[in-house]
Amino acid sequence: MFNWLKSQKETWRKAAEQGDAIQQFNFGMTYLDRLNPKESDPIEGMKWLRKAAEQGYAPAQNNIGNFLMRGWYKEIKQNYEEAYFWHSLAAKADYYNSADEAAKHLTPEQIKEIDQRVKEWKPVMTQVSQPEISSAIPEEEMEAAQNAIRRKSAEFDPISKVVDKRLTVSKDTVSQLAKFKKAEKFVDLPGVDNAAEKKRLSEHLDNLVDKLIADVSKNPSKLWVLTQFQVVLEAIWDEDTEAQEHFGVELKKLMDILGMESSDGLIGYYRYGDLVYMMQELKTDKK
Repeated sequence: MFNWLKSQKETWRKAAEQGDAIQQFNFGMTYLDRLNPKESDPIEGMKWLRKAAEQGYAPAQNNIGNFLMRGWYKEIKQNYEEAYFWHSLAAKADYYNSADEAAKHLTPEQIKEIDQRVKEWKPVMTQVSQPEISSAIPEEEMEAAQNAIRRKSAEFDPISKVVDKRLTVSKDTVSQLAKFKKAEKFVDLPGVDNAAEKKRLSEHLDNLVDKLIADVSKNPSKLWVLTQFQVVLEAIWDEDTEAQEHFGVELKKLMDILGMESSDGLIGYYRYGDLVYMMQELKTDKK
């Protein structure tokens, strides 16, 4: 695991152990990284996601539903009833969810029973005090805090963590990139009406591949390639978690074609987000 995420994971762990639902979610997701199976621990990851979900944190509820429904890990048994339950809780918070997709696998009686569970469900709030880093920002200070985070974000560029390496780019490499572009992508992207989302993501990916095909032979450098990745990762910053994860899978395929073993944390940075990192930096500045 790259150094930045190791440090960040420890920050999340400490806050998670004190009961912070957001950091329980962040910490849990570090064990559920399908791009790095060697560092995954689905059981441990789901344990922390459940702690966050039980406190009412909608992103955790949604992700639990996804893992139960998709069958991505053999350690997590596929369970459409529980997937529908957790997705439905996320829906109550108006958070992106796939409850309708899970419902297709259930009978009307099962749906009725689970809907009643959802109606009666109440979050279990932790009694442990929250750490300073994750304390809620008073409303009157929100704008100032957001501006400070933006300034910090502008100062930190994850591309600065990349260790450059020369790549071996042949005609076959370019041919594989062209073949990749023609192949259908985002086949497993969840959602019933996701045509617009698929089109949007595919256009971003195609633009990236066009750039690689045109210029990677002249710039056979890991740093150059990841700089192109960064442009497209910035473009999909506001996409939902599922879309970003599937996009990351496609980027990993491109890395395999180019013979790149690691993004040195670039993909992970955009996938996990930088808010907690920036808040930690702000806290450090005040000392």
